[in-house]
Amino acid sequence: MADGKDEFTIFLVAGLIILAVLFAVFNLNTAPTGKAVGAQEISVVNLSTAMPVGPESFLQLRTLSFSFDSSNLRQAQEADFGNVTLQSGVLFATNEEKQAITLDNPSKMDIDFTVTKSNGLGPLVTKINGQVVDSRVLEPGDYVFHVDNALLSKDMVITMAAASSGWQIWAPNVYEIQNLRIEAEGYTAKGANYVFNLDQEVPNFATGKVDLSLNQNVGELKAVLNQRTVFDARPPSAVSFEIIRPDLQQGQNALSLQSANDSAFSGTGVISIYYYGQKNDILQTPINLTEADNNTFDEMDIRFDAVRVATPGGLSVKIANSQGTTFTDFAAVSQDTGFEFRVPKDKLNVGYNVLTVSSVDGAVFQVADLDIKLV
Repeated sequence: MADGKDEFTIFLVAGLIILAVLFAVFNLNTAPTGKAVGAQEISVVNLSTAMPVGPESFLQLRTLSFSFDSSNLRQAQEADFGNVTLQSGVLFATNEEKQAITLDNPSKMDIDFTVTKSNGLGPLVTKINGQVVDSRVLEPGDYVFHVDNALLSKDMVITMAAASSGWQIWAPNVYEIQNLRIEAEGYTAKGANYVFNLDQEVPNFATGKVDLSLNQNVGELKAVLNQRTVFDARPPSAVSFEIIRPDLQQGQNALSLQSANDSAFSGTGVISIYYYGQKNDILQTPINLTEADNNTFDEMDIRFDAVRVATPGGLSVKIANSQGTTFTDFAAVSQDTGFEFRVPKDKLNVGYNVLTVSSVDGAVFQVADLDIKLV
């Protein structure tokens, strides 16, 4: 009977020992709420790619398109008066024939007529813009005046009149003329002007060009940009010429396409202006925290390396969420360096948070190996 009691006591003690062990184990794994006992660090962001931070210049392009039609072709103008009678005297009426002619670049003018009757009491006077071409007494016959080129201009008024008979008051000076005709030759120029405005493209200018595609291509073409000749030659069907900084000005600019004599051009063009713009690179990354995450940490640990430091200065680290900017810290950047920042738990929200790393004092660098953990 005693053996039975001893055996029962042994099993009872063993059972109590097992219960004590189990209680200790389960009590360890049901610690009070808060940071878990023995919890691991939780990685929430890990970026190995280097990201640029700081001011950066970049090349921009502005294009200006236009069409053009330019020519400078020989043109003839004729004025036919038919038959006229010209007379002038002290006691008699005076009349004249007048004709206006416009040629951009006149090169020749002939005045021809036939005097069928003249009383010889005075000269027949022919003028261009008030300057005498011919003044003499003419007998009946055929006449051609070849006008001196020095008297020719773009806008001309040709007059023909009988001079007064003067003291011979009993009769006017009379010329009866048939087939009075004026023939003029010259060039009529039609230019193509394209006006455009520039602003920040000029102080930040890098390079530029003008491309022309010609549908009509006859003769020689001159391109003038703001008073400077940038092209002057016989062009191919497609031509390109460079623009340099002194060619341009802030505000209004003008490109003029001019045709030489006996030349004509039409087509389309593109002005390309390359200039530098400025942007400020920042690093931003979202940090999403769940309710479960919120019970597992006291601080957030932010680590990264500032590498390829091109311009020394500083950096700022900010955390923002629905409460605004809740955390800000700064550090100097002068060379490749590793950084660590600790963000208290109360600076973070359950849900959406944003980390921003930005440049201070013009620092230019890259952020590499960004690692964010909850600790």
